[in-house]
Amino acid sequence: MHVMDTALFYPSYLNLSPAQADEKVSPLIANTVQFGGVFTVNWHDRSLAPERLWGDFYSHLLEKLSRKNPWFATAAQSVAWFRQRRAATFVVSPTDEGCVKIKLPAAAPDENLPLLRVKIFQPGKTGANCYEQPVRDGMEISLAA
Repeated sequence: MHVMDTALFYPSYLNLSPAQADEKVSPLIANTVQFGGVFTVNWHDRSLAPERLWGDFYSHLLEKLSRKNPWFATAAQSVAWFRQRRAATFVVSPTDEGCVKIKLPAAAPDENLPLLRVKIFQPGKTGANCYEQPVRDGMEISLAA
């Protein structure tokens, strides 16, 4: 999910009021929280200046995001996390029928990345049909198929 200042407020784009922008952005935040993922904010430094006066909405947006306990990452940290995620493998166990093992490489100790999580869906169950399991560096989790 991506939010950009000029797309929300610039007259030749959506040209929204702060309240309208909040109505557009809130469902994006809710979906990111519910389903996981990345919420990217692209806010130009000029948008904080008096010529645009979009700084109040930016502050409101950061406060709103902060209440969701996000990981605010630099570009380098995001790349390191996605590399770790892409290195995760799922292997069908040759010895435990109906099991899948998740293997992760150990993260470099100085990267201070959030843990990866696997979301496990259980078809046919009533109520909540999924749960999340954190995956620690180098461990394996067996999942019944």
